[in-house]
Amino acid sequence: MNYPKSTVEKRFYLIFSVILQAVLLNLAWPPHQSSYLAFVGFMPLLFMHRAHWVNPSGMFLLALPAFFLFHLMAGWWMYSSTVAGSLMAHLVNSFCMAAVLFLWSVMDRSFKAGPVLSLFILVSFWICFEWLHHHWDIAWPWFTLGNVFSDRTSWIQWYSYSGVLGGSIWVLSVNFILTDALVRWTRQSHNRAITGFIMGLIVLIVPILISNQLWSSTGVAGKSLKVIIVQPDIDPVLEKFDRMAEEQQIAKALNLINNVRLGVADLVVFPETLITQAINEDSLFSAQSMKRILSATVPAPCANIIVGAYTTIPASALPDEPTVMMNGEEAYVLYNSAIFAQKDTLSVYHKSELLPLVEKQPFGWLLSPFRTFIEGSGGFFGSYGTHQRALTFNLGDSISLIPAICFESVFGHRVRNRSHENPAILVTLTNDGWWSSSGGYMQHLNYARLRSIENRLWTIRAANTGVSAIIDANGTVVKHTSYGTSEILFAEVPALTQSSFYARYGDIPGIVSAISSFLLLIMYFFNLFRIGKRRTIY
Repeated sequence: MNYPKSTVEKRFYLIFSVILQAVLLNLAWPPHQSSYLAFVGFMPLLFMHRAHWVNPSGMFLLALPAFFLFHLMAGWWMYSSTVAGSLMAHLVNSFCMAAVLFLWSVMDRSFKAGPVLSLFILVSFWICFEWLHHHWDIAWPWFTLGNVFSDRTSWIQWYSYSGVLGGSIWVLSVNFILTDALVRWTRQSHNRAITGFIMGLIVLIVPILISNQLWSSTGVAGKSLKVIIVQPDIDPVLEKFDRMAEEQQIAKALNLINNVRLGVADLVVFPETLITQAINEDSLFSAQSMKRILSATVPAPCANIIVGAYTTIPASALPDEPTVMMNGEEAYVLYNSAIFAQKDTLSVYHKSELLPLVEKQPFGWLLSPFRTFIEGSGGFFGSYGTHQRALTFNLGDSISLIPAICFESVFGHRVRNRSHENPAILVTLTNDGWWSSSGGYMQHLNYARLRSIENRLWTIRAANTGVSAIIDANGTVVKHTSYGTSEILFAEVPALTQSSFYARYGDIPGIVSAISSFLLLIMYFFNLFRIGKRRTIY
């Protein structure tokens, strides 16, 4: 393929590559069920670089609109909730992704890299970005590449070793190998191109074959829990925090279990923020909302419940907690919490992965001039607390319940099972009714399936507006409710004993990529120094 000669022809190819990449990645993303397109979704821009059609700055200028268009199409549902927050998230994500391709292009040219080194550089920088994007102040890893297979769980059982970052490596590797083969074909090197295509197919197929072998490699079941999930269907935009009193919301949830024999259940799970009026953690038993919920459940033999709530702790008890608020003259820290009631004891888990611009204000010192605009757009200026009192809920001495609240279920490292001795179950509480379209809650449900695979544990997912679900250790949705309905879900959920490699050791690919990226940068600047001249980065 020859480089386009005319300016018009060149612009056509460049614009077409931007649109094609965005469309392919969007169609690959759930809920479209075309995730196989992810294996060619990066080829348009990778081809531009490997065929020497663009320099590094040109790569950035192509990648930025390509990734932003992809975010708009795959995350369009977000704008029905908050335009400002969605736009900022998409712009930041797109800029970071484009910057990765820019760095790869610069390094590739500087090292005059062959295909193997070029792929290593690309994977190192991209996985380093995704890993860091799980940990920094504006963490929002919703579009981590490995998430694309969340509706193809039969392909990715090996996530129990690599975590979701392994899926990102898979996507990038297949795209790169096929692109390199295509470039060779356009240069009339047909034999090497065919070899490359075959290699790309092998890299694509082998992980799927390995996944099939791992399909049933779950842990040994300990005791099973009979679980009731309560889905009250309270609109979080129009009702939960505005038009519907807390006592009405609790009554709606409790009415669902009025005719249920709670004695047959070991655990009753309510969704995120069922209790909307913050209660002091030093007086949980005396709070009217907790009294009402406990009086409806404790008479049963189970007496075990998990309920989402807002809770507070006096600031004087947390001298190192910077996220202090005021109620009159009383300083306190506010938490999005899960409360676990077991007989005469209460345990509290605090949400630690807070949603930027909604539950925390990143870089507050920088964005303080925009406080009025952010709060007027539905955002929250300040931050909930993240100080942790409980990481797991222990049901007796035999079962560990590992909680996650809403956005946290997108973070594999946050949901990791660190309780290796006891049989365990993952428990996710969420609202999932912030959007007027289906994309958000369907993607969020699928990401919960990834956490089950990574940990080789079953998941109990209690959602306010849906979808509540039971997910097995292979990531299969065993039972689920419908979205936007008021109902309960009853299921028997086994607690499994064996911990996965990922649960024990975490994001190894992320740590390795961070180290390799650091070394590559050192080599690059050393190379500049060694040759004794400055290089212009286009």
